[in-house]
Amino acid sequence: MIGVRPSLGYRLLYGYVRWMYTAVYSRRFEVRGADRVPQTGPVILVTTHQNNLADACSVLFAAPRFPVFVARADYFRQPLAARAMRFLRVLPMYRADHGRRAIETGLPVTMRQLADHLRAGGACVIMAEGSSVPTRTVRRLKKSWARLYLDALPDAPGLSVVPVAIEYSDWRQWGPDVRVTFGEPLTFAPAPPGEAPRQLGAMNDHLHAALADLVEGDDAIAAWHQTVTDRRRGNDAVWRMAGLPALALVWALFWPVLLLTRWAVRRHPREDFRSTLEIALVALGVPVWALGLGIGVWGAFGPVAAGAGTLVLPLVLWAAARGHIAWTRR
Repeated sequence: MIGVRPSLGYRLLYGYVRWMYTAVYSRRFEVRGADRVPQTGPVILVTTHQNNLADACSVLFAAPRFPVFVARADYFRQPLAARAMRFLRVLPMYRADHGRRAIETGLPVTMRQLADHLRAGGACVIMAEGSSVPTRTVRRLKKSWARLYLDALPDAPGLSVVPVAIEYSDWRQWGPDVRVTFGEPLTFAPAPPGEAPRQLGAMNDHLHAALADLVEGDDAIAAWHQTVTDRRRGNDAVWRMAGLPALALVWALFWPVLLLTRWAVRRHPREDFRSTLEIALVALGVPVWALGLGIGVWGAFGPVAAGAGTLVLPLVLWAAARGHIAWTRR
């Protein structure tokens, strides 16, 4: 079972990726209703699913908890990848396309681990629409979250479900406005004997309606995006000039990472997967490349210069990102 409290290594990585996602990737990261999420005790966060990895980052950094996630079991095929996913507090989710045997043997194990986590007072995230699709409508929900709720409920006092809407001004380019909205917690009664299928359907309908109430349409998101743009107009005018030196420096230092990212994003056919590539390649590529640069600086100029560069680099990256977003989001 994954512990309710994450490891120190996870917390350190969490801090870095949170900064990268909310301060470097997003133009604005807005959270509404976070006080509706119970601070302690078992809770299932059921979210919309528009934008692949970005959805996981959005709810992770908006929620006042350290939840456990699930992801396609395909990602766990290689032992090293499986270890990395579990370090990231992610469990495998099996679907029909994984085959009957996987459904019969693997899925019960994951559902049991999730239920045990809830019984221990933990939180978990279920993206009940299944695969991500870049559309601002709530699609049909899978019932796995409801089955999990009913399984864990007898031994998880106070278990609740919080609907979560995750919305973006853009699914394609770096620097979107991101908004995460938490709804009111929901609770459900245990299923009467022989009424489990009916109860699951009623729970699913109720949650679908709650999510639909949180999600706003294209026109509302466009208006919100324009409001953010208008409020930032003065700051962005400054960043377009102030960010140029940082942009030039970052391109000079990290051009292989940035060119690889641009190439991968442009050739990928799925609109909702482009942000995943951007976030992953930049978040992983920049520190790896910076490590190599740091070793070179250490060898050429000594540890003091390498240490100074390490301290200054995050500020340069942040300024470059603000400048890039100011130039492209007008």
